[in-house]
Amino acid sequence: MVLAAVLGGLLVAGGAFFIFRQGTGKVENEKTETKQIEKATPTKEAEMLTWKDEAGFVFNYPANLKIKQNTEDNESYSNLEITETEGKTGKIAILAQDTKLKSIDEWNKEKAANKIGRIDQGILFTIEADPGWEAEMEIIDKSWQFFYPTKAASSSGEGGGVIEEVIE
Repeated sequence: MVLAAVLGGLLVAGGAFFIFRQGTGKVENEKTETKQIEKATPTKEAEMLTWKDEAGFVFNYPANLKIKQNTEDNESYSNLEITETEGKTGKIAILAQDTKLKSIDEWNKEKAANKIGRIDQGILFTIEADPGWEAEMEIIDKSWQFFYPTKAASSSGEGGGVIEEVIE
């Protein structure tokens, strides 16, 4: 009888230990899973703006960048310098100039690193980035579109041909 009581006590103690250990394991797993979920939560994407240029192109860019137009350039349809407002050195330059090239393949033979070009309506559009600006250049390149201004839009006097707007 004593032997039965001891065996019964061991069985109950072993069962309680097993249940307690299982419960602890689940809590540890839940904590680990919670940490993984916290790490996987995406950060808020940067706010994007749109630049629409009277030279006939439009692109998106991060809101922390600043665009300056070089209005003293009388040879280009557009001459933009893009810099960061928070201290990053370097820039991206965008030019729109007349060209005699018939295709972008002709231009690609001479192009430098960190430089993208397009030809439209006899105009060569180039995007050139300083080292370290590749990600910003890619955003501009992927969102780049041509548009063709109408006489009504250009003679209306609204907006001066350059528009910045927030993309939501």
